Parts: sequence; C-alpha cells; structure tokens
Amino acid sequence: DRDKMALWGHSAGGQIAMMAALQRPEEVCCAVALGAPSDLEAQARIEHLDDVFTPAQLRSASPLHQEGHGGSPILQVHGTSDRVCDIEQARAHARARAQVELIEVPDGDHGLRWPPVAALRARRRAIQWMVDQLDMPERGSKWRRRKKKER
Repeated sequence: DRDKMALWGHSAGGQIAMMAALQRPEEVCCAVALGAPSDLEAQARIEHLDDVFTPAQLRSASPLHQEGHGGSPILQVHGTSDRVCDIEQARAHARARAQVELIEVPDGDHGLRWPPVAALRARRRAIQWMVDQLDMPERGSKWRRRKKKER
C-alpha cells in the first residue's frame, strides 16, 4: 500500500529514515530510528566527520536542523548508555519537534542489545507504534479465520 510506507533504520539508517520522514511526508507515513544521530554536527566531534564534510553539509543532513516543523511522525529509540551516538541528540530532537517521540532504554547500548529485556521491550513498543501509525489490522487475524473455516 503506497499510502502506508514506513521506514525503520538503525544508526545511519535511522538518520536517513528520519530525513525521509521530514522531507517526504507525502510518501513516508512514519519512521522509526534506533540509536540514530539527529545532529551530525555534534556527531562530527566524535567520528571526525568534519574531515570529510563541511559544517553546512553536516547541518543540512541533520534531522534536528531541518527547517519547519512538518513531516511524518518519527519514533526514536535510544539507549541512555549509547557511546556511539549520545542520547542528548535524540532528546534535543524530541524537544524540538512535536511529531518526534522518544523511547529511552535505560543503560541501553548503541545496538540496543543490552540490557536484553529492556531492549526487547523497547523494540516491541516501536513495532506497536509503527503498526498504530499505519493503522494496520492485527497480524494473523485473517489466518486464524481461514484456519477455523477449514476445520
């Protein structure tokens, strides 16, 4: 369904998903970003991105610095102990835009593999958020009905 396209990405893939949701809301219904940078200027200090890109290029590729407050809904899922991308970027982005929600995973790492139970719960919440945004029917409902009819 072209009217219900959603994007899901981790780290740089999450940054790309957020940019698409902000710049192409007519095509992207919603986006989920896991451990994704929202401010590439801040990220440049950690990863030396400024050796390759100018400050203007980094700013223009940063979801936090996109002009206007339109765009599709975005859910950011971020670990509080992420050493690759500081959670403050996600917090700043959630404060700056009404359509951005943030799920913080206490002690969560960049890959959201640790702590296992909290990370799994956060991913499940993100999946449910996306299903709600897409207004999708419950998974498996047609299968259950078909299976009952065959008996």
